[in-house]
Amino acid sequence: NPTQLDCRIPKECPALLLFMVQARETSGRRSSADGKRSRTIAVPPSARRRGTPLFLLAAALVGCGPHTTRLPVSGQVILNGTPLDSGSIRFTATNREKFMAAGALIKDGAFRIPRDKGLVPGTYQVEISAPDDKSPLVMTPVGNGRSTLVAKERIPPEYNTKSSQKVKVTADSDNKFDFNIASKPAK
Repeated sequence: NPTQLDCRIPKECPALLLFMVQARETSGRRSSADGKRSRTIAVPPSARRRGTPLFLLAAALVGCGPHTTRLPVSGQVILNGTPLDSGSIRFTATNREKFMAAGALIKDGAFRIPRDKGLVPGTYQVEISAPDDKSPLVMTPVGNGRSTLVAKERIPPEYNTKSSQKVKVTADSDNKFDFNIASKPAK
C-alpha cells in the first residue's frame, strides 16, 4: 500500500513538482482548514525505498516558491499641513553597484509599495512629484534647443528634481516613511 501524504504544493516549487513525477497523485483535491488547496499524494513503495520521503522533507525544510529580500514600503506625504491629494513618489538606490528603484502613486497623502514590488535593504534617494493641474502649462527646455509644455510642480526642488532626501530601508523596521513638506510661497 502506498503511504498517503497531505501537503500543499505551490506551482512555483520545482522540487515538489519533481517529487510529484516520482509519486502518483490520488484523485480529487480538497480545501484545507485555512482555505488553501491541498493534494493528497500517494507514494508508491518503490519510491519509499529510494528515499523520496527524505527528499520531500529536505525540500520542505529548504523551502520552495519565490524567495525575496524585497520589503514593503509605505508612508504619508503632507504638503503645507495637508495630506497631498495626488502625486507620485520614487525611491532610487544610492548604491551605484546595483540599480534598484520602486515607486508608487500618492492618494490622499498615502502611498504603499507592496512586498512583491518593494525595495531590498539599503539607502534610497526620494523624489516626490505633484504637478499642479489647476495652473497653466509652462514651456520648459528639454535639450537640443527644444522645449515642452509641463504643469507647474507643487513640490519644491529639494524633494523633487534636486532631492537630497534619503531613507534607509531595513529588514528589522516597518519601513514607514512620512514626509512633511512646506513649499515656498510663489514670488
